[in-house]
Amino acid sequence: MSQLRNYRIATLALPLAAVIASAVVIGTQVTRLRALENQKVIADKNMLFLEDLIRQDQAQPLSDKLPAIPNNPDEQELFLNELRQRAGASHVQVIRWANTSAKRAQEGDKGKDKKPSDITPIASAIEVAGEYSKVRSFMYSLLRSPRLLNASDLTWQRGSQYPTTRLMFTLTRYVTKPQAVTTGVSASNAGATPTVEVNR
Repeated sequence: MSQLRNYRIATLALPLAAVIASAVVIGTQVTRLRALENQKVIADKNMLFLEDLIRQDQAQPLSDKLPAIPNNPDEQELFLNELRQRAGASHVQVIRWANTSAKRAQEGDKGKDKKPSDITPIASAIEVAGEYSKVRSFMYSLLRSPRLLNASDLTWQRGSQYPTTRLMFTLTRYVTKPQAVTTGVSASNAGATPTVEVNR
């Protein structure tokens, strides 16, 4: 008789326990889904803000920017050093960097004013990781670079560990023909267009 009663209790208790467990799991998942949706809304707003900031910066006169520098052997090293310094100052980590094809760089400039024929774009695929505010500070820093840089194809994602975020984007810089190193100015070159010197 006692065993039969235990079976009846189990028959009633097990479904009830299953319902309670399901309710807890569903409630937890719903709460998590709402939190993720809120984070996505915030991230989307931040992306729009950053893209608008980039458009505003690109619309500014270029009088205080170096449109292009000579494509000397140390050009890429100077660019990477600046990138690392700005990342370090903003406390973000450069996860990946790679030059992309010239064709992609030219596609990124479609619809813009035609560049002089002696200027070549160099596009780099870059991925950085860090807290959102620090990644944003890093992008602000790039916009303040004395060299003309064009950021495009931005993709912002949540990192695997909160509060880390990851930002993938294409950064295009511009170069001219390599500059010959000279020790002085000859009379025949006295009226030539001055070249931009890059501080080392």
